[in-house]
Amino acid sequence: MKNKIQILFLVVAIGFGLANCSGSKSYYKKGKKLEKNGLTIEAANFYIESLRRKKSNEDAIIALKGLGQRVLDEKYATFYKFYADERYKNAVYAFIDAEEFKSKAAAVGVILSSSPYYIDYFKESRDIYVTSLYDDAQEYLNNEAFTDAERNLNEIKKLDPSYKNVNALSDFAFIEPKYRQGLRAYDAQEYRKAYYLFQEINKRAKEGYKESIDYQALALESATYTIAVLGIEDKQNSTLATGISGGIISSVKSLNDPFLRLIDRTTSTLVREEQFINMSTESSQSQFIQTSENLGSDAILIGKIVSAKSYNGNLIKSSRTGWIGKEVRYIDPVTKDKKTRITYSKVYYYEYEQTNWVNCTFQYQLISTKTGEVLLSDIVETKKEDQIHYATFNGDTKLLIPGFWKNQYRNDQADRRYDSYSNKRALDALLRSRTTIKSLSELQNNVFDELGVRVATNIGAFNPEKK
Repeated sequence: MKNKIQILFLVVAIGFGLANCSGSKSYYKKGKKLEKNGLTIEAANFYIESLRRKKSNEDAIIALKGLGQRVLDEKYATFYKFYADERYKNAVYAFIDAEEFKSKAAAVGVILSSSPYYIDYFKESRDIYVTSLYDDAQEYLNNEAFTDAERNLNEIKKLDPSYKNVNALSDFAFIEPKYRQGLRAYDAQEYRKAYYLFQEINKRAKEGYKESIDYQALALESATYTIAVLGIEDKQNSTLATGISGGIISSVKSLNDPFLRLIDRTTSTLVREEQFINMSTESSQSQFIQTSENLGSDAILIGKIVSAKSYNGNLIKSSRTGWIGKEVRYIDPVTKDKKTRITYSKVYYYEYEQTNWVNCTFQYQLISTKTGEVLLSDIVETKKEDQIHYATFNGDTKLLIPGFWKNQYRNDQADRRYDSYSNKRALDALLRSRTTIKSLSELQNNVFDELGVRVATNIGAFNPEKK
């Protein structure tokens, strides 16, 4: 146990070291260390990785040819032992493991050899094991244990795709239980669930299975839910109503929900809109339903703008004191070498700031036209804001730094140059900042989009079949 822990610690430690050093040479060295500690398979994989990173690494090539052949021989020996013991499943997967290792080595240019008779032993083992899987699968199907049957049949398809009628039986094991589930869901008026079950079947069986194509169409027809989107009440006179309606309709369509159908009634007459928007508790349920039937929908979506505010800020300009540097060449009086120094003079630069924002609070309800029940109701608020803050200077800004001075033409003890790296970087960022702010119109469009997505998300999550 102690040795196993030490080996595990070695592999983990090497892996951690490679996180910071991942070159071909590094993988080769780590492989040698693993090989020295008896971890031959792990070492061989490190040599392979070393060659993946550099195929011309001669040390790794030599190491993999020697150790890789030993590892492959051991894998084939394990396979043969399983074969001799008639443990055919183990033999099949041991052979596949050996072949995969051989292919990995070949992919990096190292060809390892194996005895040709191993292939014959593998085919014999595979045929015996596949036959047992097939016999068990048929028994499972007879007992309607479809999940177990499908598991066996899928394994056969991986090992021998052309074996008997495995593809047809695999399709049957997948399709038949789903067909039964689909029928039960349809009879229980769970049309959405039924639709997706029959859809899975029809994707697998292109020409359908039994009546799956017809049932999918019937389920879709029964599950389709029609919503009439009415005009939005806007007592704020904010001109946002049309944009919000458009955002909702666009976002609902973007859901690509096969069950949702929208009717745009936002341009209906005000009289018709007010029949719903201003419907009071004094109106009877029958009166509501009768009026709703005129729209030909299962539900109506109504909404109103509770509040709408916007702010179009002024561009505020502020002068800032700074220093501009100038390179001056001079001759060192001692060494007589030509040198350069920077001298600074006082200048102004300018900063600009502006803020625009749009804020909207929107209330909506989804109401059943059959019962008058409020199916969904929510109040959503969103605010979209944009800010700009930038600086300008009339001249080369390479040697411009922020600072403070009292008089541009006279020195003072209070004068300061803020020439640290962080101060210079902050000023350069302002000089590079964008100078155009989003307009209120752009921000309104952002508001429309967000409100639309939030309302559409709730509508998309609503399932009228859930009681």
